[in-house]
Amino acid sequence: NDSAFAVGNFIAVFDPLDGSKNIDASLPVGSIFGIYKKIPGKSVDDQTFLQDGSGLVAAGYCLFS
Repeated sequence: NDSAFAVGNFIAVFDPLDGSKNIDASLPVGSIFGIYKKIPGKSVDDQTFLQDGSGLVAAGYCLFS
């Protein structure tokens, strides 16, 4: 149900950092994430997630060990 994703004021995006070079070198893997403000009055679609950095309110790196 796509309407469940339209609720709220923020959009979260994730990217896994699980490259084979990290694993081969016994380096940790993880994910980076960003939280953007949802554009008010705009329906959630692909463009919602392709914002520039001005809408970014938080970002981080999760390390998996």
